[in-house]
Amino acid sequence: MNLPRAALWLALCVIQGALLAWAATAVEWLRAPLVVFSVLVGAVLGATLVGLFRLLEIGHRSTILTGAVAAALAMIAAQHYIAYRLACWQARDDAATYLLAKRMFGDNVLGSQPVPPDDFATYLRWRAARGIKVGSRHLQDSGIWILWLVDAALVTAATIGIVFPAARRPYCDHCRSWYRSTRRGAVDASRAAELAAVAGIDLSGSAQAPRYRLVACRGGCGPTGLELQWIDKEGRHLSARRWLDSRARNDVAACLDHIGSSGSDRS
Repeated sequence: MNLPRAALWLALCVIQGALLAWAATAVEWLRAPLVVFSVLVGAVLGATLVGLFRLLEIGHRSTILTGAVAAALAMIAAQHYIAYRLACWQARDDAATYLLAKRMFGDNVLGSQPVPPDDFATYLRWRAARGIKVGSRHLQDSGIWILWLVDAALVTAATIGIVFPAARRPYCDHCRSWYRSTRRGAVDASRAAELAAVAGIDLSGSAQAPRYRLVACRGGCGPTGLELQWIDKEGRHLSARRWLDSRARNDVAACLDHIGSSGSDRS
C-alpha cells in the first residue's frame, strides 16, 4: 500500500464518518435505544466502508482497519459537534425571541436572555453537567462522560465487526483487486460430484440442492477458487472452498461448460 493511496483512503474514511454523522444526528431525535442505536450506526458505517474499499480496490488490511477506526471516531466527534452547532443556533433564535418579547412586554417577561455556548469544550461540559435521563436514572457529569465513551466503543466495535471479516477476503497483490464471483449457479447431484472430485471436496454422502461459485481476481493472475454449497441428509447447510491449480481450473471450466450447454447452469 503506497502512501498516496493510504492517505486518500484515510481522508475518505474521515469524510464518510462526518457525512454519516448528519444522518445519525437526524435519526437520533427519534429516541432510539442507546445501545441498539450505537451498534446500528456502527454497522451502517462499516457496510459503507466495505463498499468503499472494494470500489477503490484498497487491499492493505492494516490501512483498512486504521481507516475504519478513524471513520468511527470522526463520526462520533462530528455528532457532538453538530449538536453543539445546533445548540448555538437554538440559543441565538431563543435570544432573538427573548429580546422581541422584552421590547413588547417589558418587565413582564421573566427569565434571562439565552446565551450561546462559548466554545465546543464548554458545550460538552455543559451537556455533561445537565445530564440526560437513562431509564429511571438521571446521569450527569462523570456518568455522561462514561456514557459517551461506551457509545464510542460500541460504534467503533460495530464498525470493525463489519469491516474486519470483509477485509479478510482474498485479495490479489499482483493486479491489486479483490477476488469476486465470476460464475455461480445450481447443479444437479452428479455434476456436483464431478466438481467435488476435481477440487478434492468431500460432499459427505448425499448432497441436496448443491450450488457452486467460482471466484477470481480481476486480472485472472491468481488461483481460482471453487466454492460448493449443499444440504446434507440431516438438513445441515454445508460449504467448502478449494483453490484450483491451472489443470484443475481447466477441468472445472470444462465441466461447467458442459452444464451450460445442457441448459442446467443457472445463476
